[in-house]
Parts: sequence; C-alpha cells; structure tokens
Amino acid sequence: MKIMKTLKIMALALALLNTACLTEQNAQKSAAYSNVGLDGVNVKLASGGATAVYKPEFIVLSSAKNPEKKLRRGDFGYKMLPGEQEGLLYTIPTWGKAEGVIDSSKMHVEDGFNPETDRGFGKDRTANYYKAAKTKTIVAQSAKLEGDKVIWTFPEDADFILTATLTIPKDASTLARVDFEFTPKKAAWYSVGYIGAPETEVAEIEEIWQATIWQEKRFPNAPYLCEAYRCTIPGTLVQAKGVTTGMLADLKFLPFEPMPKDFNSQFGVMLVSPNGKAQSSIFAPVLGNDDSNMKSGVPFNFTF
Repeated sequence: MKIMKTLKIMALALALLNTACLTEQNAQKSAAYSNVGLDGVNVKLASGGATAVYKPEFIVLSSAKNPEKKLRRGDFGYKMLPGEQEGLLYTIPTWGKAEGVIDSSKMHVEDGFNPETDRGFGKDRTANYYKAAKTKTIVAQSAKLEGDKVIWTFPEDADFILTATLTIPKDASTLARVDFEFTPKKAAWYSVGYIGAPETEVAEIEEIWQATIWQEKRFPNAPYLCEAYRCTIPGTLVQAKGVTTGMLADLKFLPFEPMPKDFNSQFGVMLVSPNGKAQSSIFAPVLGNDDSNMKSGVPFNFTF
C-alpha cells in the first residue's frame, strides 16, 4: 500500500507539471499548457483548481579551498526502540576540516563495512548543505516572455554571471524545462541551487519524498543533500493540501554508471529550504566533487 501511495504522489506531480497552465498577462497557448504567462518574475502552474508558484530564485555556494566532502554517518534524531543498541546507520555527505584516512590494512573489517565512511563526524564538519560553504542568494530582477521561453535576467554580481531560461513544451508529453548557465569570475569551488519552488510549513505536510529514507511524514531534521547516485527518482516531492509539487533533473545528468557513487554524481536534491520549510530543491554540481572545482570564465550548464 505504501508503494502504491508513493507512486500516486509521483503521478500527481507529473500530472501537475504536464497539464498546468500559467494565467497572467502576455498569455499564449501551447500544446502542454492551456495558457502561458508571467506573474511579475514568477511562473504560475495551475491544474485542477490548484496553483503552484515557482520563483526565479537561486543560491550559490562557494569555497576558495577544497570543501573536503566526505561521507559520514548522520545524526537524524532517531529515537531507539527498547532493545536497540544502534541508531539509524545511514551515511550522508558532509563538509569541513580535512581528516586523515583510516588505515584498515591491519583491521578485521566486516563484510559490507567501510571504516572510512561508516563513522560519525565532529564539530569541524557539517551535514547541513547551507553551512557547507559561503552562500549567496540571487533572485531575477526581470522576466520576459519570448515565444515559448521565459527569460530571466539577474542582477550583476562581482563573483559570477547567472542566466536562466524556462522553456514551455510544445508537446504535451514533455515537461517545462529550466536551463541555467553559471559562469564564475574567479576560480573556486561552486554549487548552484534552485530554491524557488513552493514552500510548505512542516505541520502542513501530507507526504514527502527524498531518497532514500525520507518518505511519508518523515521530514529531515536538517538540510541533507541526497546525491544523484542514491536518487530512485531524480528529484524530491512535497504534498500539501492535496497538491504535489516538485522538480526533476534532466535525465542526461543521470547517465548509466557501472558503479554509481557519490564522486560521480552530477547533482543533488533536498527537501529542506533555507527557512526550514518543506521545499523541493536541486543543486549542481555537488560541492566538493571534481566538477565543482571551476575555473574563472568557464561556464557550467544544467537543466531541470
């Protein structure tokens, strides 16, 4: 029954995105949407009497030095049941002070156990993605509708150039698509996140989805990033008041990998907004992976 309920959530999300309409000035028809337009700089998706507002809001994480991403066991606030001796043994990405590698050559290592990652972390590291590096939020200052595209213009920034375009599908079988290009003005480690999806108070959640342990009403106790290699679907979902909202990474960023791992993940997803509310968000590249080490003037592109 739980599996069926989850599949229904996914179907609702895709239905909302596929059949939604944007109803404001400059409206136009499309095969996938009954109307297309803008509400200021925001995009409205409406379906079956429900409306979801997506804002052109991004957050940029940056670090001048290697942020030292390492998998560690997290503290998820799990309350052990009588007779249990261990809590929830689940690893998540963390960032912070470099740590020495454990030499397991002379250790007796149990099958399936990795002494390097199957351990906790101290105060010099964090699993809160918004605290992994310096952050800067940027919101589009204007938007215009040109044909089947909504073009967002962002303010000038001393550290980077950001452009983003939302494409309205002409085919009803495809989804609306956001393409962004991020060009750093100085060499550093970067991650760009879209945080403009609808936010929901935790108390109003009906059901959520973030791979692989946060479903139904099990809301994360911190902004934990789920990297692509663990994503059973390439996104997160939030259901409240009978409406499901979410975003999915373009599947070209989830290619076949003989051995999917954290270091070859091209994006990450989260459910916790910077305000601590429920919000579907997506980040690329993952801070600390090789592709997040960017050179000045070299653009990075991503699609969701």
